[in-house]
Amino acid sequence: MRENGREKNGDGSVRMDGSAAISLVKSNANGAAPHAGLRPVYAATPPRPKKPLWRKDATDQIVGSSPEIARVRELIALYASEADPVLICGETGAGKEAVARQLHFAGPRKPFPFVVRNVGRVDRELAGADFFGHARGAFTGAVERRAGLFEQAHQGSLHLDEIAELPLELQANLLRVIEDGVVTPLGPSIPLTVDVRLIAATNIDLAAAAAGGGFRKDLYYRLAALTIDLPPLRRRGDDSVEIAEHLVRQISLERGAAYLLANDARDAIRRHDWPGNVRELRNALRRAAIHVHDGVIAAEHLAIQDGKAPGELPPMRAATDLLTRYLTAAALEKEGGTIIAAARRLRMNREKCGEISRKLEVEGADVGRLRADLKRLLGF
Repeated sequence: MRENGREKNGDGSVRMDGSAAISLVKSNANGAAPHAGLRPVYAATPPRPKKPLWRKDATDQIVGSSPEIARVRELIALYASEADPVLICGETGAGKEAVARQLHFAGPRKPFPFVVRNVGRVDRELAGADFFGHARGAFTGAVERRAGLFEQAHQGSLHLDEIAELPLELQANLLRVIEDGVVTPLGPSIPLTVDVRLIAATNIDLAAAAAGGGFRKDLYYRLAALTIDLPPLRRRGDDSVEIAEHLVRQISLERGAAYLLANDARDAIRRHDWPGNVRELRNALRRAAIHVHDGVIAAEHLAIQDGKAPGELPPMRAATDLLTRYLTAAALEKEGGTIIAAARRLRMNREKCGEISRKLEVEGADVGRLRADLKRLLGF
């Protein structure tokens, strides 16, 4: 790949006009010999998706002053200008995307796209087209050419969350793109040279997955050349209160009203272990803001559930409801958000599945948070 947004001229590639040009590789997808008269797929900047996936700007959203988060900041500063991939490891909701965003905007790729994709939510049957693009007529329903994620992120950064969910058959393709900087869209098309910095993230032990055969070892070693371990909120001391105050300021701007944290709310936030990390804290504060009338968020508004006493069994209804929500969220994630497929997987009524799905979306709940809540409720 090219480094720091600067193109490397090489055999068989042509520099196009335009700052975001894509180079042609003078061969077809089957490796046939180059021929005269090849035309560039793009004369200048690739077309952007109708709904851009990248952020145009960002400020430092890595909030906190603990030694653990100070180390994360040091690594971001160290890695920001590098061209190699970065692997961010951390629990669900810990803020991995914020770290990825800061890596992008702190480096020389800042003027270019920052594209985000949660691999766990990609339709497996269409994952190849999503990542690498496709030509018109490449498959049923492909009525027009579509740029893949790597083309959309050209000269910028591509953040792939839940990288462990990438199908094995696509892992080899991803490794080739990392090594060669070339993507081949599906269907009759010409390979394209792209300049993309890959930032992957995972909430599982990817080394163990690679050792067990669930993830390609060669891809893991390539991704793990530069790693950032993001600590969970419970290991960050008073960062939870500092983050809460930052989030309250954001909520005040969003809602057009001034909110403050009461002292008992700060104490409750400091005591809670936040299994859902920053995401759980954010959702708790947003819910609290809806219920307060004087702008002061107290502990009672946070409705933090600190779990049951040792040896105490949870109420049957609470456990059943939480298990149902967890299984529904997990099935929806596996089926790319398709309610019909998720209901079929769970042998569940489609209308009921849709109802739970809508509630989960409103609450901002995800599989990781629900799994943590379930473990806490059941005491294991």
